[in-house]
Amino acid sequence: MGRGIMIVLIFVAAGPLIGLATLSGLLTILASSQESIRAMDKSVEPGDPAAFGLFILLYGVLFAHFFGALWAALAGFIVAVRAALWGPASIFEGVPIGVLTALASTVYFNVANLEADGLERIQIQTAAGWALVHIVSTMACIWLTRGWQAIAEATR
Repeated sequence: MGRGIMIVLIFVAAGPLIGLATLSGLLTILASSQESIRAMDKSVEPGDPAAFGLFILLYGVLFAHFFGALWAALAGFIVAVRAALWGPASIFEGVPIGVLTALASTVYFNVANLEADGLERIQIQTAAGWALVHIVSTMACIWLTRGWQAIAEATR
């Protein structure tokens, strides 16, 4: 029980910040390759891609846990249940768990502005980037929890 709670707490504490750093990196790369970024029915024209990425990173720290704590807790719960049943999760199990939480949050926040009459290229790209943010943060949090579990077992 205590190990499961600790896994969820690690996910909630670190997951949104790792996801924010991943999102900032993706937007910086996108801003350096295009003149404007269009997502969620908005269009932004960043002047300097590095400054834009830094702005997203610094401004996002205020809201990272507001938007990401629920999905990090969901991923942490899945990993905690898996760890209780079969032992520590593999880092690569973060891919399906990250995709699951990305799909859940895409439906909840309507990130890609998904419509029933078809998907445009920008919607698919936005959804893929959103999934990548969740996958990277889930894999990193699994790596953190595996390290914590190894230290906890060694100190027993």
